[in-house]
Amino acid sequence: MRPLSLSRSCLLVAVSLAVGGARPLGAQERTGAVRVQVTPDHDDWTYKPGASVTFRITVARDGHPLPGASVSYALGPEMLPPKVEKTALVPKEGLVVSAGTMSEPGFLRLVATAEVEGKKYRALATAGFAPEEIRPTVEDPPDFDAFWAAGKEALARLPMDAKLTPLPDLSTGKVDVYHVSLQNVGVDGTGTSRFYGILAEPKGEGKFPAVMSPPGAGVRPYRGLIDLAEKGVITLQVGIHGLPVNLDPVVYDSLARAGLSGYPTFNLDDRDRYYYRRVYLGCVRADDFLASHPKFDGKNLAVTGGSQGGALSIVTAALDPRVTGLAAYYPALADTTGYTKGRVRPAGQGARPLLLGLQRRDLPADLHVLGLRRDPGPEEAAPGPGDRAFHHPRADRAGIALARDAAEDGQERVVTVSPFLDGEGSAA
Repeated sequence: MRPLSLSRSCLLVAVSLAVGGARPLGAQERTGAVRVQVTPDHDDWTYKPGASVTFRITVARDGHPLPGASVSYALGPEMLPPKVEKTALVPKEGLVVSAGTMSEPGFLRLVATAEVEGKKYRALATAGFAPEEIRPTVEDPPDFDAFWAAGKEALARLPMDAKLTPLPDLSTGKVDVYHVSLQNVGVDGTGTSRFYGILAEPKGEGKFPAVMSPPGAGVRPYRGLIDLAEKGVITLQVGIHGLPVNLDPVVYDSLARAGLSGYPTFNLDDRDRYYYRRVYLGCVRADDFLASHPKFDGKNLAVTGGSQGGALSIVTAALDPRVTGLAAYYPALADTTGYTKGRVRPAGQGARPLLLGLQRRDLPADLHVLGLRRDPGPEEAAPGPGDRAFHHPRADRAGIALARDAAEDGQERVVTVSPFLDGEGSAA
């Protein structure tokens, strides 16, 4: 068979392209990444009450402005019904939106959504007006301090009765792991219950900081914070439901659908029997255990968690003066009466303000406190430059400094943990 001539080959290629309906290269469908970004005009995202804010919205594909893009945006107080909703074309240099101001401390948010080739992309930015001056709205009942002092006294009278079961399958060359059972107060202040968790302790000699980590909402087993323990931290990841945390997952799934379904509101109107009363004191009991651990350095005790775990971390830090570090990720159960004053209605707002008033207590001045919030938007909601603690759409992927202290060798140690404490922590 004779080889095809160049002209004949080109003719066959042209015919094939025509039959296949191919378009010229210049008309091929664009498949590059689309990004919507919202940026306030202050690079630190903070403003004084009364100061004006402008947001700039851009829509880009592969880093270049997307011609003809339009966005729908909503503007108003954070997570409350928007006061402005509009749709507009986005110029090449970006759409500038004059957002006005706020006369009192709080947050003003703009959420922008663009639809490109049938897919929606969303981004947001939040301007903080004197966020450090936001004041709580919940008021303490007259006997608030006495109520919790009595609860802690009742807990202190109970022996810890710690029972440790080695978990060799979870242990590593650097860390020993145990299932832990501790004695806790009972449901109604009488009798006792148990509080369970997974302890991961560094092997070998030495003294180490400790981290207690309460969980997010739900019913599930736990495997411990092993990676963090391998960095030289004693960790205790706890469950809150009074049952071992290393059972078959089927057990937890069944309880979540039945006996423990809706547990945050159990006995909501009875402060002595409310579900979280036992949980709060159980977290203090977990601190008791860590503070008594023979390898604890005696000074660095931190608590951290997200969502429900963020709330429990704040409560524990308020109840327990031994806590020196607090890292709360988008805590639930917070500012439970804020919506009555025109503020965001938080997750878990049904929880009893009487008990959650702990979160408005003054914490020790030397307590290291860090917090991140996450907006539960779609995957396309990406943070812009300068994201602050009050706006961090990807807080669930951010590492934060948990505790900072001079080690015995004189070198400063910084421990970082990732949200949900899933073993992505690091130390420097």
